[in-house]
Amino acid sequence: MPKKQAHAAGRGDTKQEEKGDPLAAVVKGMANLGVREQEEAKPFSMSVKFPFMCYTYLKERRNHVMVELLVFTLPQSMFKIQIKKGGMVLSVATQLPAKFLEVNRNARANQNVAGYNDLTAERNSFDTLVTLIDSLYDKVVGDPQDIVLPFKVEDEIVSWKVSYETNSTRSEEEGQSLRRLLDRNQQFFAILKIELKSAFKPTAKHRAAINVVVDSDVSEDSDDDGMDGC
Repeated sequence: MPKKQAHAAGRGDTKQEEKGDPLAAVVKGMANLGVREQEEAKPFSMSVKFPFMCYTYLKERRNHVMVELLVFTLPQSMFKIQIKKGGMVLSVATQLPAKFLEVNRNARANQNVAGYNDLTAERNSFDTLVTLIDSLYDKVVGDPQDIVLPFKVEDEIVSWKVSYETNSTRSEEEGQSLRRLLDRNQQFFAILKIELKSAFKPTAKHRAAINVVVDSDVSEDSDDDGMDGC
């Protein structure tokens, strides 16, 4: 049998099978989709992603954009701001607190937990991972968060600052519990605000010019008395 006829016959058999079994079409479709490969488990991630808001406004006849991020409560010096991809992307990198990658952090936190010092396998695993991460990152600056901007901006940042605001709780009971837990230390959350300016400058306004042309053939002393009366 020729290949074309055999192929046509095969398609006919498939259609008959689909008619006989309603699930045949579904099974065939799922087989064509294939199986998505499962993502590999990672021992760590230094990627820092914060919630953010981005809004635009007109200021001094120039488009501006303000980006606000809810960030860790850290000194302003631990944030690094950059403009990338020709002014279309804002990049925010965060230096992670040194305590997060301190080798003895877990041992100190669990010093009052009975039997923790006997868990040498857990302690060694943590210490090994921390040492590895510390060797891969300079000052443990996390992978930056890139935010696509609504328009192209200048490389020079207009202004940026971190605002610290008191952390309020939903109820007085929660507030008392949190204050007791934190030894009555006041807690703050931080907002990183970055103001950027559009790279497109407005065109300058031109005042209307008035040009007066004087006919040299007309005497300045001559007056137009109009037509003589009848």
